[in-house]
Amino acid sequence: MDEDMFVMPAAWKRYAYPRRDRGTSEYRPDKQAIATGAALLDKLRTSLERTFGYPRSDQTLADAGRTYLKGEPTPIGAAVVRMAATADNVDQDDVSTLVHYWIAEHGVAFAAAAAASCAKVHMCVEPMAQRHWQNNEWRANWVVPQTTGISRQDHWVMIGVDEVRRALAAASDAEYAAAEAALEPLGGPGVADGLRAFIMPTRSDWVREALSGNTAHQLWLHMACSVGTPEDLAMLPGSHAIGFNKSAAYSVLDAVGTAIAPRLATELDQYQYAELRKRALAILAVLPTDEAFTILLDRLDQPKVQAALHSAMKTFPHRAARLLAARAGEDPQARTLFQAHLKGNPDLELPGEVRAVADALDIGADTLPDAPADMLPPLLVDPPWTRPRKKAKAVVVTGLEAPEPAISWAPGEQEQWAAVHGYWDNWCDDNWPKNLELYRTGKRDRHDRYHQSGFFARGPEEMIRPLLAEWKPEHDHWVEEWGKVVVAKYGLDALPAMMRIAPVATPSSIELLSPIVSAEIAVLMAGRFVRLKSGRKFTMDWFARHGGAAVRMLIPAALGKPGRSSERRGGPALPRHARPRSCCHRGGVRRKGP
Repeated sequence: MDEDMFVMPAAWKRYAYPRRDRGTSEYRPDKQAIATGAALLDKLRTSLERTFGYPRSDQTLADAGRTYLKGEPTPIGAAVVRMAATADNVDQDDVSTLVHYWIAEHGVAFAAAAAASCAKVHMCVEPMAQRHWQNNEWRANWVVPQTTGISRQDHWVMIGVDEVRRALAAASDAEYAAAEAALEPLGGPGVADGLRAFIMPTRSDWVREALSGNTAHQLWLHMACSVGTPEDLAMLPGSHAIGFNKSAAYSVLDAVGTAIAPRLATELDQYQYAELRKRALAILAVLPTDEAFTILLDRLDQPKVQAALHSAMKTFPHRAARLLAARAGEDPQARTLFQAHLKGNPDLELPGEVRAVADALDIGADTLPDAPADMLPPLLVDPPWTRPRKKAKAVVVTGLEAPEPAISWAPGEQEQWAAVHGYWDNWCDDNWPKNLELYRTGKRDRHDRYHQSGFFARGPEEMIRPLLAEWKPEHDHWVEEWGKVVVAKYGLDALPAMMRIAPVATPSSIELLSPIVSAEIAVLMAGRFVRLKSGRKFTMDWFARHGGAAVRMLIPAALGKPGRSSERRGGPALPRHARPRSCCHRGGVRRKGP
């Protein structure tokens, strides 16, 4: 194996943004996204016309947007439409599909110019838009030129540019040259320069021009993915870490290769974030340089470094022997690693200076030959763990039924949950017959002041209670708040709906199940206990809260037919954690039938 050649692992390559100067790439148009982008244009046509006709809109930009909608495309017109669509996107449609549509309909050079032109456009949104929405009034948007006196909307501007980059990397020479000519005049301070550099990172002058400017927070990731040389990487601001993001880390690695090592060393010294460290160490462990190996060796006292160093020693055995030997005389830790490395690689050919260190340390002198099998006891020759074992038959008790679900509240807890208020209070008006009809039909106009969560939390009890059994909540926004109101108001009737959303919404939403004990919740908690370390504390608290009642709920599943289910595996471990805190739960497990 060549210990001096670096080949980017294929598993990492797929996360790196493609570059035209890093080999050929393939671009496959997304037909579904193209169709969605075309449909979105038709859907928003009326509201876009209203934006362009608003008196405060800049008429030059508004006319460009209208012209595009009429079928006379220009890059600035497409940019105006895309930015206006983002501002008017009440239904949260994926506006990046418009970029897919540009590429398919107008070509990649047009799409590159249109994407870069988005930096020239600013969308203004009328203040107090929430009040207008609540009154079924249209929220006013208008379009103006982007100037230094207006807050930039970098996060809007960058939508869809990654698709342009991928398409351009695979474009023909003629298309690439056309895109370069179109992008030439579209630079400018801040996001304009950064956007142009990201779209065409082969223009190193554009990249360095962007890096020398003020890199906004939203733009930093794209600038990292534009880096093409070690000099570019040195100019990249240190306000963020490339190791935080897969695309950034692997794009930089693909661009600068082994020169990434010093940057990763700095990040290892600055951050303790586990995912960053794991990614940075994995990269350093495959870099075929003395610098990368030494970085690991110098940081053996840091978390996770030793495993990465052992991986590097296995991948680069000659380099490991040479660099460990250089420290073995004075560093006890390096000496131990050196000795273990040579004993683990007895056939390794060592240069003279390394062999001299090994001889000085007397490595191998006490190594004895392996004993023949007939001299060893049978237990060592044929240990039991190497033979297949007969699987023990699980004990199954059939015909068990769990007790009925129950709910128990701590003093004042139900009243506290029922009194919860939040931002979601204003999501639904009090026209309950209208809201019921909207819920049943699923049809609503964008101006309807209706939202399922507000309807179920605040609606009349006699109207809501019959709907709970079949209710499948549409959204989990603020569920940890309005869910408490629903549980406090409807008790066990709310259980089916809460089971559909609480386990899968937010990390804190599982709390909505805390006052209820049922067989399905017990099975859920057993599964969380087995699968999720982060969920064990709440699981143990829930079992402790409900005590024996919780255990009785779990017994039928734990003693039922064996399988891969986590409740069967987790059930036996949980009863010891369940210490009853109250005597409010009654009833035991019973058998089915007479």
